[in-house]
Amino acid sequence: MHINLVRRHFFGIAQKQHRIDQDRRRQLAPRTHFYQERHPDLFLPKAAWMDARALAHYRAALSDPSRVHAMCEDYRAGAHADFEIDKVDLEAGRKITVPLLTLWGANGVAGASASPVETWKKWATQVSGGPIASGHFLPEENPADTAKALLAFFTEAP
Repeated sequence: MHINLVRRHFFGIAQKQHRIDQDRRRQLAPRTHFYQERHPDLFLPKAAWMDARALAHYRAALSDPSRVHAMCEDYRAGAHADFEIDKVDLEAGRKITVPLLTLWGANGVAGASASPVETWKKWATQVSGGPIASGHFLPEENPADTAKALLAFFTEAP
């Protein structure tokens, strides 16, 4: 059921209609605390393991209609415009040629499906990475392992 909730969240926010933004602004902003308590692993981390300052930033962002609009636009682009552009690039054989690091939460949705490294190899020539012992919020849930992976990636010789 967990993955179905996440998919519903993505597809709901990614809808093309402008009204969706208005609906999402009304739904998300006042319900930040509801999502934190009911679906902490899907939307907002629990304060128990997240620095209060970081949690305050998430809450502030979800209380700002312009940020909720930007979030909806990002999801919408991923589901529509980006999808079409990526399809053309894939069909033409174009790939990302710079080193690409992919990290995901071992306990999150990405870890429950195909390996993100294998998925990205379809799109890029130099892919590395792996799971971090966390859910969706890697830097907040496991800052040490996230930093270690990033530092190793950025300090490796090409």
